[in-house]
Amino acid sequence: NLGQEVDLSFSYALNKNINITLDTGCFFPGKYFLEERDDTSGILFTPYVRGDGNANNAYQIELATEFQF
Repeated sequence: NLGQEVDLSFSYALNKNINITLDTGCFFPGKYFLEERDDTSGILFTPYVRGDGNANNAYQIELATEFQF
């Protein structure tokens, strides 16, 4: 079981040339990611690894503006 994911997308046409979109998502890790580890330190560009065998949820928020000519 890799996990479950929920995604939401909202779009709003400001006028005929500008569209604003908001995309969000949350991933809930499943049993595939369970593993007890002892290398639990993280650095700036790597995610923190938990030593208890559980994985953290992953979140995404994306805001976009589209201009049409």
